[in-house]
Amino acid sequence: MLRRHNPILRQRLLQPLQAGDIKGLQDILANLKSMDFKTAGFLLAEELLPTINEALFWECFTTIVPTNPKAYLGTFLKGAVALHRQGALTLTHEALSVYSQSGISTIDCRKVLEALLPLARKHEEITFLLRHFTADVQQRITLLLRITTLPAAYALFQEMKTMEEDSSLLRSTCLALMKRGDAQAFRLASICTSYFGLEELPGTFSLTLQPYELSRLDQSYETFKACFN
Repeated sequence: MLRRHNPILRQRLLQPLQAGDIKGLQDILANLKSMDFKTAGFLLAEELLPTINEALFWECFTTIVPTNPKAYLGTFLKGAVALHRQGALTLTHEALSVYSQSGISTIDCRKVLEALLPLARKHEEITFLLRHFTADVQQRITLLLRITTLPAAYALFQEMKTMEEDSSLLRSTCLALMKRGDAQAFRLASICTSYFGLEELPGTFSLTLQPYELSRLDQSYETFKACFN
């Protein structure tokens, strides 16, 4: 059972963080027993990492996580999410680029994307994350299908454009959007059905775009937003 409160352990973890002593923090974590290690992960993710500045966070991330991703990645991603919600962490930091080149596994790449992609509020952030953590179009489409933000919708549209000759993939993607069922998913499915000239999709769409509006989809994210809304 996870112990969520341990004042002594909390203070032990806090001291090196306050001092910027990353090696000290790493040594403490490496020598904890199983039960205390689980508590330490909870305390770091929920209480301690969200209190430090971005530079220190990313230095901790790139130093500690690669030593044992299975043990540390989830903890630090939770901390990243908390910091981002406070407006204290950017998703295009060079540390993520460095980490992506450290030989991380496909599974860990997916974990990073599943945690950080839903946070992105700029299409540049999604582009950065996808470029560094996946090279597979199908995987990118699968990930983006789950996210309901407008930047994700634009990124999904861009990915579909790279597969314009694969009508089967385009159709299955639109069907997956319709199955997702929210208003944004239906709007994007409608846009893509018209843009790619897809036929025989079940259901009817309330959103229809004129040819001149379809041509604007290619211009920029801003024009995409205008058509989408």
